[in-house]
Amino acid sequence: HLNQLITMNASEMFGMDEARKLIDTLKDMAPQLAEGLTPALMSLAQMTALCRTLLAEGIPLKDFRRICEAMIDAIKPDMTPEQLVEAVRQRIGSLIIQTLVPVKMPLPVITLDGDLEALLAQAMRVAGDARHPIEPALAGRITEAVIEGARPLMAEARNFAIVTSPLARRALARLFKPHMPETPVLSFLEIPDGKPVEVAAVVGGAEKPRPRHDLVPGQSGGQRERIA
Repeated sequence: HLNQLITMNASEMFGMDEARKLIDTLKDMAPQLAEGLTPALMSLAQMTALCRTLLAEGIPLKDFRRICEAMIDAIKPDMTPEQLVEAVRQRIGSLIIQTLVPVKMPLPVITLDGDLEALLAQAMRVAGDARHPIEPALAGRITEAVIEGARPLMAEARNFAIVTSPLARRALARLFKPHMPETPVLSFLEIPDGKPVEVAAVVGGAEKPRPRHDLVPGQSGGQRERIA
């Protein structure tokens, strides 16, 4: 329980002093990488904010070298902090998934059907930068349906993820945080090619979740379920 509390509050305890210590340690192992990141591409304050966001979503910083490589690869002029976080996440998807299941084990996921994804995409476009862009009634239905679909996984104490489009990922992560704080919300771009995926349920906006069992070959030779 104590470890869980520490993990959940890691972002609040992480500040510029902690970020500086990580950079100083990185300088000993990869000096060119450290110099290429800060202050060349981003300030220490910007890097601290990005790390805090990752920690807030349960992503550990133990492979800080790889995270820094992702930052350097992802950052572009005029990117918002939110856009940079999403771009970094897409480059460290395997690190995120390794916190849930071993490398060769299928990742249990709950997905949204095509109609619901289209509805969410429309909501994102209309709401712009609103913090909670999903209409409350729809948000309630989605939450109830996902929780219902997750019951078998939770009963077996299995780790799983909710998978959605990159456009809707941040909004759904905020939506589910109060209800399922330990369950990550991933975009499908964060799942590496060939990663085995077990689709536990597909959720629609106005119906009960339905199971999915249509396995298709993964790109790396394994079995991967088709995500609608």
